[in-house]
Amino acid sequence: MSCLPVVDVEYPLGYDAGTLGTSSGSPGVGQASTPEATSPNGNPAAGCPAATGVIRLNQRTPARVRVPVKDFAGNVYQDISGPGFVTRFHLRESAWSRDLLNLEADGVESGYAVFTLPGIRLPGLYMGSVAVDVNGEPGAHTRYWVEVTKSFRWRAREPLSIAEVRLELRDQCAGQNELLDRLKFTDEQVAWAIRKPVDEFNATGQPQTWYTAANFPGEWRAPWATGAVGYLLRVASIGDDRDGLSYQAGGVSIDDKNVSYVAKLSAALLEEWRNWMRMKKVEINVNSGWGSLGSDYGSGAW
Repeated sequence: MSCLPVVDVEYPLGYDAGTLGTSSGSPGVGQASTPEATSPNGNPAAGCPAATGVIRLNQRTPARVRVPVKDFAGNVYQDISGPGFVTRFHLRESAWSRDLLNLEADGVESGYAVFTLPGIRLPGLYMGSVAVDVNGEPGAHTRYWVEVTKSFRWRAREPLSIAEVRLELRDQCAGQNELLDRLKFTDEQVAWAIRKPVDEFNATGQPQTWYTAANFPGEWRAPWATGAVGYLLRVASIGDDRDGLSYQAGGVSIDDKNVSYVAKLSAALLEEWRNWMRMKKVEINVNSGWGSLGSDYGSGAW
């Protein structure tokens, strides 16, 4: 019986239609080409060119990933191949955890590196990085979010997914946002909002916890989703309040700056999340106080 073919995944740089760097020059690391051409196979949830890309994978499914190496402005490095250049892909659950993957690129062309990833065993939201070393010295790196979606064929944890948060926000496709005719939130924003409550949980009260967006307990998914949606709505209210306009057209008054409902809903959801978080931390702390203490005078415990 033959194995399933490796799935090809390309993260397209850019927003809406996606863009690919096509500069005719060949700058080295430290110089980058500006994205100019438009790719016909864009990712409408990719975000701005300088955004942190989200690589979407399936649990236990090998994938060949083609990703750009970019600078902080979103420009693609061109000349990152040749003698002395080593490009590697690192994958971790968090900044403090060990590498789950540390792979050298199969090849590099025009600033795009190709990696063959083995099937990742556990679903979750991970932190990825493509790093380029030049003669043993750091030359450039690009961060990525890596989401591994769960297959229910395998018994494993069930972390919160980007698709579930989009469902709760009614932001699954452009058609659901009739006024904007595009997605309201990028994949990067949703990934950030999934991680934000976990970081807040770790930083709040006692006992100290070290959860990640990949191993946060599945039984806490409901309040976790509440916190993620609350943070996304806060991002929306900040952006709409900053960019909104008040104007009249055809005798109709429009006030794009009236975002009070979104801001109030965000505050209510975040308060609901934080109340649960504080109670859960107290519960964990109390439960950790129970135990047993041995005695030199007997075999019992007290």
